[in-house]
Amino acid sequence: MTTPLVVDLHAHPSMKTFFGKSDFARSVRGKKGFNPFGLRTNLPRLAAGRVRVLWSSIYVPEKGLQQDCFLFHGIPLLLLPSLREAFSKPAGETAMEMLKHVETMVAKTNEAGLPFPKVTVATSFAQMQKALSRDEIVLVHTIEGAHVLGKDVSSLDRFAACGVASVTLAHFYLNGIAPPVDAVPDSMPLKKLGCFKGVEDLALGLTSFGNQVVEKMFDIGMIVDLTHSTPRARTDVFSISNRKHRPLVMTHVGARKLMNHPINPSDDEIRKIADTGGVVGVIFYSEWLTDTDFKKTKNDKLVHVVDTVKHIARVGGDECVALGSDFDGMTDPPDDLKDPGDLPNLARALEKAGFTNHRIEKFFNENAMRVMEDGWR
Repeated sequence: MTTPLVVDLHAHPSMKTFFGKSDFARSVRGKKGFNPFGLRTNLPRLAAGRVRVLWSSIYVPEKGLQQDCFLFHGIPLLLLPSLREAFSKPAGETAMEMLKHVETMVAKTNEAGLPFPKVTVATSFAQMQKALSRDEIVLVHTIEGAHVLGKDVSSLDRFAACGVASVTLAHFYLNGIAPPVDAVPDSMPLKKLGCFKGVEDLALGLTSFGNQVVEKMFDIGMIVDLTHSTPRARTDVFSISNRKHRPLVMTHVGARKLMNHPINPSDDEIRKIADTGGVVGVIFYSEWLTDTDFKKTKNDKLVHVVDTVKHIARVGGDECVALGSDFDGMTDPPDDLKDPGDLPNLARALEKAGFTNHRIEKFFNENAMRVMEDGWR
């Protein structure tokens, strides 16, 4: 089969190009295992996998990381001046710098005249449609972690003016908006070395300021991403009046039924997200997709992505499934899905599992496009 065009709802090219100086235009094949240096979402690999829309997630390292992890002290910070600066000033300032960095990076890439589609940073759904009609690759600004808002809900207006389409309410640490779940697996080497020691409190829900943030996002047309928030906070968001019928999303998760961890939505939450017209983006990381000890088996890890797609489609309907790779985040993707250029492998695996081309099109692009049309203004 021909691989459908792809919308990926969550990846981090900005993190490695801004802090690590990776080259967006250089073709690098993804390597096996967690790789903090190689850029999986480089332009040639995006083109090879037919990715036409990438939600380029801006993550500003939270100040809690400095208190929590030895790697964010001393020599590492001397080697990464941009990271040192990020810890020394308000997160909102760094977020704006990262947004501008992505735009500058794209402009320089286009000027180089490479034999790949041109790239556009779209600041609205209409602008994205025009770029797609020219067969360009589109990056869409999103933000992971509402700590960048500080304590001022009007910060959302500033980010909306830059075209930010979505904000993930929580991330690793308490931010005064939505409390986080523990989103770092115990098997992660950094955690084994003593980092990410924060204890989650699943009894905590959305704060009163968080309620204002969600209401404002509904009003101005910025998509609310529930990934990383506690189940209690997610329940609080579901209860907020949504008069403009904005879709809710979880951009890079598994399913609780298959991997019993609070980062993943329950079947009831999947149905509630579907009821808003939203989607659940399947992450390419077996740690969040299965309760089985997959590291001790010889099974193709791609099967866990396929099984999660099956489950979400069965519970929430075909219109609820999307893809959220988390490429270039803290993930170890399946060996057959190490970078965007491997997405044809996923299309073939879904076809082999019995999905028709029409259904795969929905999962790969149509559902995410509907969410952007309904939720991003």
